[in-house]
Amino acid sequence: MHPMGEIRKHFWLTLGMAKHCHADLGRALAQGELTQMEYADLVTACRGCDAPQACADWLKAAEENAAPPEYCVNRRRFAELAD
Repeated sequence: MHPMGEIRKHFWLTLGMAKHCHADLGRALAQGELTQMEYADLVTACRGCDAPQACADWLKAAEENAAPPEYCVNRRRFAELAD
């Protein structure tokens, strides 16, 4: 197991991947589809990922409707929250 990643970096990676997946986390919070604790859990799960640079690179190069990479620990939850 490796140390948790830097929170700010993973916060932005989480938001970027959510946006790519058409999951509006702000809307989900406002509508009660996502709690503050669940939001924090998404970021914490991302912090545990051992491929943050691969994720950042993927986000830069991904096509509009590309499915998130299999290694994304939050991909299922993002799919549930997608518009």
